Parts: sequence; C-alpha cells; structure tokens
Amino acid sequence: MWDDRLSAVAGSRVSGLALLAAAAKAGLGLARLVLRGLAVLNHAVACSLLRRMEFDADHYELHAGGSEAFESASRKLTVLGELWQRFHLTAGFSPARPPNLPEHFLWEAERLTPAEMERMVQESDAEGAKWWSTHPSNPARIAAAHAAGAAGLVTSEEPARELFDHFEALAEAVSASHYRAMSAHFAMGQVLTGGTGR
Repeated sequence: MWDDRLSAVAGSRVSGLALLAAAAKAGLGLARLVLRGLAVLNHAVACSLLRRMEFDADHYELHAGGSEAFESASRKLTVLGELWQRFHLTAGFSPARPPNLPEHFLWEAERLTPAEMERMVQESDAEGAKWWSTHPSNPARIAAAHAAGAAGLVTSEEPARELFDHFEALAEAVSASHYRAMSAHFAMGQVLTGGTGR
C-alpha cells in the first residue's frame, strides 16, 4: 500500500514531491533490508543458543548414564531417526500401518546389518551442524561426552520399557494419537489389528 502511494507521488510532476518520495522509497527499502538482516541474525543466534542448551541437557544425561552409554544411545537414536524418516516416506502412507510404532521400529532396527547401521551413522555424522541447526552434530556431542569422562550414576542392561506399566497399551495409544495428528499427511486406511508388519 505504502509502496503504491510512494510510487504515485514519485511520478508526480512536482519535482520536490517526487524527490521526497524517491528518498522515502529508498529509505523504506533500506529499512527492510536491515530488518531482514536482523531477522537472519536473530535466527542464527537463537539456533546457537538452542545448540548450547542441547549440550547442557547432554551434560545431565551423560553424568546420569555415563559417557559410554551416551555414545551408544546417540548412535542408536541416529539409526532410529533414519528409520523414522523412511517410515514417513513409505509405510506411513500405507493403508495398513503398524499399531505399535515402538515395536515396529525395534523390529526394523533388528533387521539391519551392522554395516547398514554404520552407514546410517556415518552419513548423519557427515552432514554436521549448520548455523541454522537447532541441535549439535553427533560427533560434537560424543566428543563432549568423551571429554567429560563420566562414569555414570545408573548402569543397567534392562530395556527402558521396564520403567512403564502396561507399556504395550501405552505404545499403541501413543501410536494411534500420532496417526490422528498426522492424518493430513497419511493416506486414509485401517490400522493393522495386530503384529508389526513382519
């Protein structure tokens, strides 16, 4: 609206008004460039702070479970993240979807060979963290964990599912909730009544 008005005035035959309108347009354009630059800078600073917050969260995790467990968990999460992406590109749009997503991803992970899992980790590590990344790269987080050399307060080989009562029912309820939330992206279909798509 203001641009149209200034353009109309700039085309005026009154030289004084035309000059003022041209100056105002130039000032308006400069102000927009400055604001755009500040927005980009603000985004970069915000992402940098978010990455620092992730390092802070890692600090508590690795001191609770230990540096070695932190590295192992990070590698597993990388693999699960890749499987999650695959799911949303393929099975997520299938009319028949697994009713228990945690069990499904565990089954998918067990089917992978060590070489496939290592490739996933290496590809993720190669991407690194960009200035707009909200999370540090895995190598940076693992390096920080090794530098801390934390022994951990709690060590156990028991699966985390043992911490929950009725884990199966909870996992199926959360899976159903996820499907409802993503209904705009998933093809309409009937959730499998059992199994994990094996």
